[in-house]
Amino acid sequence: MAEEKLQPEQVEQPAPEPEAAYAGSGGDDLNTPMILLVGVIFAVLVFVVIFFLQGLFYRMQHTEQQSKVIAEQPQELGQLRADQQAKLNSYGWIDRQKGVVSIPIDRAMELELKRLRAAQGGAAPPPPGAMPEKDSDAKAQD
Repeated sequence: MAEEKLQPEQVEQPAPEPEAAYAGSGGDDLNTPMILLVGVIFAVLVFVVIFFLQGLFYRMQHTEQQSKVIAEQPQELGQLRADQQAKLNSYGWIDRQKGVVSIPIDRAMELELKRLRAAQGGAAPPPPGAMPEKDSDAKAQD
């Protein structure tokens, strides 16, 4: 067999060492000030975006609250409330055949209180937090 002469391009070169690959770049030269500047700019940008979105949220929330809660009530709702108040504060017939009537709510409460006092056989105890009458205070001091 004839020996072939290897050309210089065909000679196998050993694999370069990993450290040797970075030898031409000057080693571990990171541009630390530039990295720091980009980080600070990014942090400021994130802060500004969050601040802007928070302001936008509060503005939209306030607008929504104005339109739903504080806004002028619709005319139909006002009319319905007026009709309900009229029914609560007026006399009228509910069923004439059965003799059922409607009386104002304040008068109904007074009548019910009188009925309860009569059923208990005297004066009802004062409601919680009520001030005692001055006559009972004067009698207690004697």
